[in-house]
Amino acid sequence: EKQIITETYVSYNGFSDIEQNDSNGLQIVLMQHPNKLRAGEKLSFKITYSGKPIPEAEVALKTLNKFYYQDSDKVEIELEPKDKGLVTFEPTLPGRYLLGVEYEVELKDNKMADFRSIEKFLTFEITQ
Repeated sequence: EKQIITETYVSYNGFSDIEQNDSNGLQIVLMQHPNKLRAGEKLSFKITYSGKPIPEAEVALKTLNKFYYQDSDKVEIELEPKDKGLVTFEPTLPGRYLLGVEYEVELKDNKMADFRSIEKFLTFEITQ
């Protein structure tokens, strides 16, 4: 089984509060609003499943700049969650980014599948 969830932060005329009121399922818990970030500042977030940290989740970050800027540097890295599912990344380049998290959950008493692969994506933009 596969479950895919996406979240996007778009800011216009100011920044909204981070809306994270659901602790069920796979979550990217942000420590700050991603659109307030500037190049050279740290982005920290926690990966949780049903409210519990999961350091074993797979986390990847890609820049989407090549789609928007011809002379863009390519950023594509695998991030390792640290203790308690906390991940920190310091972007050096401004632009649009895609953060992807994948986590497998074992299914019990399911004749169709042994595992469910859950993927969650977050897009955001970093300015200078």
